[in-house]
Amino acid sequence: MVLEGNITGYDLVAVAPTAQDQAGVNRLQITVLARFYNNKDESKNFEQSFSFYQDFPQGQTLSQNESRLVPKILDQIVLDIFNKTAADW
Repeated sequence: MVLEGNITGYDLVAVAPTAQDQAGVNRLQITVLARFYNNKDESKNFEQSFSFYQDFPQGQTLSQNESRLVPKILDQIVLDIFNKTAADW
């Protein structure tokens, strides 16, 4: 089995608009393109994007939150990829 991938998206998005046309919350979203190859059963091969996000308050910057949010986001993406590859073992 071979699993490979790369980060295809690292996006900061303003969400939850307020009455003053400002974002109430900022969202960091990371997307990973994963490719899985099963040399014994090619019907299990896939190429799929996985993404996850975490929100943080509008009054804070990405640099204030990045070191806390990125590990949480990547942990969830890794779990999602693992579940996809090992779901039928």
